[in-house]
Amino acid sequence: MGSLLVVTGPPGAGKSTVAEILVGRSEPSVLVEGDAFFSFLARGAIPPWLPESNEQNEVVTQAAAAAAGRYAAGGYMTVYDGVVGSWFLPTFAAATGLE
Repeated sequence: MGSLLVVTGPPGAGKSTVAEILVGRSEPSVLVEGDAFFSFLARGAIPPWLPESNEQNEVVTQAAAAAAGRYAAGGYMTVYDGVVGSWFLPTFAAATGLE
């Protein structure tokens, strides 16, 4: 089994820069960009900062965490780069399947 490291914080904090450095130091490694999962929403997406986006954000968080967890379970040093609010940490952790 690999490992999963979550790099989170507010927008503009340098998460992506740190995540890139970390994946560059391990082999094999995977970088899971959390923002990419929001771009998969094709139609009807709600801006994630609006209160009515909570259900959508939960689904996107679960999908991204599941991908990150699967890579880690497959033996990759996995770095997740994205905003994970403290209220979503239990959701994220459970969705990785690594608990």
